[in-house]
Amino acid sequence: MRALAELLKAELPALYRHCDGLYLNLELMAGHWLLVYFINIFPPPVALRILEVSMAEGSDVTFAVALAFLRGLEGELLACDDLHELSQLVRRRQVAMYDADVLLHAARVQLRHMRSTLRILRAWHLGDLMKHENEMEQTSYRRMQQQQQEGGRPGAGGGGG
Repeated sequence: MRALAELLKAELPALYRHCDGLYLNLELMAGHWLLVYFINIFPPPVALRILEVSMAEGSDVTFAVALAFLRGLEGELLACDDLHELSQLVRRRQVAMYDADVLLHAARVQLRHMRSTLRILRAWHLGDLMKHENEMEQTSYRRMQQQQQEGGRPGAGGGGG
């Protein structure tokens, strides 16, 4: 979800700060949408259309749909003074989203704006994953060496000097 958080900060900075001030973790809310591909978030015909387009065009579409939806509500969301009001507004707009074509058009416009940011975030995330994998391999290798040393000595755990 770090990539989503960075996208939200870059693409919707005022909304991100506003939600943070209301103690709403915007990336967790939008992240949930991505995890379930908007199923049970938008009405079924819209959710299925988003899923269909995402499968045909790639996962970038799901990020773009989330940001386009929030961008479309940004003015109203910024006017909300508390978390309850904001979350109720999002829920009402989710349930009322019946025009998949309008939402997907907005997502495609959003996607054009954020492609380079997505590439940068993917490269950064891949670097993070590779670093973590290397650390895990090194830890595993040290454990294996330690086990071999302990297994090769009589009375493993005996002290040195």
